[in-house]
Amino acid sequence: MQTRTDELVNEVFALTKTKLSPDDPLLTLILLQERGLERAFEQQNTSRADQDQAFLAQLDNRLVKINAMYSELSQYRERVVAELMVKNQQVAVQIEGRVARRALGGVKRLELMAGAALVVAVVV
Repeated sequence: MQTRTDELVNEVFALTKTKLSPDDPLLTLILLQERGLERAFEQQNTSRADQDQAFLAQLDNRLVKINAMYSELSQYRERVVAELMVKNQQVAVQIEGRVARRALGGVKRLELMAGAALVVAVVV
């Protein structure tokens, strides 16, 4: 079974055409550098995970605020609709009153005209 040292000897040879021996000090440096990079990647991943959690927490806070605003707007919309319905009812009552007064005035004029026509017809 091939060890990491053997793999590195083969990789260095494949890249540089330089043959290293398994006890070469350069391999020790390469292994230490690999370990350092692995640790750096692990730290970066941990840091990224922490940043992701903080970002998601901010999103959650914003979502709570948005939901509260939505609820307030829904309540406001309901109040506006109720006010509009009341105002529409008031306008309808006013219009109904005007129409009734005009109709009654027209009926009274017709009665007067009919009465006058009857008087004229009786007199003639």
